[in-house]
Amino acid sequence: MSGALDSSGTQADTIALRAAPEVSKPGRGHAEFPCEFGGYRLVGLLGRGGMGAVYEAEQVATDRRVALKMLGQQLDSPDMRQRFLREGRLAAGVNHPNSLYVFGSEEIEGIPLITMEIAGSGTLKDKLKKRGPLPATEAVDAILDAVAGLEAAFEGGVLHRDIKPSNCFVSPDGSVKIGDFGLSVSTLAKDDSLVTATGVIVGTPAYASPEQLRGDELDVRADIYSVGATLFTLLTNRAPFEGDNAVQVVANAVNKKPRPLAELREEVPPGLDRIIARCLAKEPEARYADYATLR
Repeated sequence: MSGALDSSGTQADTIALRAAPEVSKPGRGHAEFPCEFGGYRLVGLLGRGGMGAVYEAEQVATDRRVALKMLGQQLDSPDMRQRFLREGRLAAGVNHPNSLYVFGSEEIEGIPLITMEIAGSGTLKDKLKKRGPLPATEAVDAILDAVAGLEAAFEGGVLHRDIKPSNCFVSPDGSVKIGDFGLSVSTLAKDDSLVTATGVIVGTPAYASPEQLRGDELDVRADIYSVGATLFTLLTNRAPFEGDNAVQVVANAVNKKPRPLAELREEVPPGLDRIIARCLAKEPEARYADYATLR
């Protein structure tokens, strides 16, 4: 609880009840960009997350631009390495135009890393920061791309469990790809102790379904909830549930209904408002049963 109540946190962060420390510099020793790192040339930092940092890089042998996700030094334990490499294996099993392609995983200078496609135009969260709420047709097109990627992942036996604007990546052609499978879980495994261990990771409260926040068993309708929450944000530039800290956001998401979309943006078509409301239903049975129906 103390970690979730830390005033430095925000409602958009993934909650880890053991606070994630600052990720070290690339290669745990390099200080400036560009710098050489194994068979790569690191160009710059793309972002940080609960598991580590992501860098833009060039593969020296091929000149291919890639994103390198590195496990944070302070998180480097046998369990965390297993979780990190597991993310790479799950993501590598998803091959679809609307999912960031994962080339593989390896270790360089003792650091576990995942090599993946670089989207090139930031995320939907970046787009919101630059432009504010998106036109309804553009928001719907973005969500349809995300749905296609999530559907492919689910057909491969993977629930994403952390869909939000910052995990939807924009390609130069404007299409959207899902990425960052850090909280993903295989629907084919009977047990996944790394993910379901009590108090380790519960997701992003502003976008996670009530059953996920309660730690209940999940199915595809949990990701459909997050899709609705993401679409709500694309249209309003705010999350469906807010609060002064993460614990308040969790409480609101579990107990309260979101504000009607029409109160925040009058020109949104009523039918779209109804679709989002159904995605955000508290009980999974009241949501869309699958991606085909939602589409």
